[in-house]
Amino acid sequence: MPNVECPHCGQTLEVDEGSEAMVKCPICEKGFNWQRALNLSAPAAPQAATPITPGARWYFATLDGTQYGPTSEAEIVNGIRDGRIPGGSLVWRSGMSNWVPVESTAPFSALFQQV
Repeated sequence: MPNVECPHCGQTLEVDEGSEAMVKCPICEKGFNWQRALNLSAPAAPQAATPITPGARWYFATLDGTQYGPTSEAEIVNGIRDGRIPGGSLVWRSGMSNWVPVESTAPFSALFQQV
């Protein structure tokens, strides 16, 4: 049985591989797709053909699990403001041990408090 980390509170859960994809964390009581959480390890290095903008260091995964990046902090902010990156999306950058919800991550959390 694999161990997965709840993307909302960080609690480590043991799940049965045969269980439904959506599970509810017993600590924070929020639902998440455990298979997606298991697969959200650090993103692969960008391929050489991928243009990299100076300062680009963030990656994000939308609610459907599609991963994007690298991108700049400013682009993440713009995506939050225009609705392309809603609450519940996950972000990661080098130095972070796991993907975390964008709304609980500095410097983006303040944008969700303004709504």
